[in-house]
Amino acid sequence: ILILNNNSFNNLKNNIEVYSLSKSFNHLDSNKSAITTDIIKTGEYLNININDSKSFEYQLAYLGDVNGNGEIDIYDYIRIMKDIMDMTKLDGVYKEAADVTQNGAVDIYDYIRIMKKIMEEE
Repeated sequence: ILILNNNSFNNLKNNIEVYSLSKSFNHLDSNKSAITTDIIKTGEYLNININDSKSFEYQLAYLGDVNGNGEIDIYDYIRIMKDIMDMTKLDGVYKEAADVTQNGAVDIYDYIRIMKKIMEEE
């Protein structure tokens, strides 16, 4: 899993150093079908091909995008709240995206960060 602070695919590929003349970066949806949008959503994939012989694949987690819609919004806030209250547990890449503070747990501090982020955007 590749954890990101930004949801721009172009930004991501511009910040990856690959020491090869022949390389390609592919943005894949959660079903691993190619997409051309710049917005990264939690659960999507980055595929890097080097010299047409070596391939690396990473599932993407955009910090705060807990529901996989590419945005940080009230629905992410609710998903974190439900996880903290043991109503609906997050797992995999979505749990990684929920751990906004990167302390290894989904907790009240992540909940507060998401709340602040949403309030800043309003």
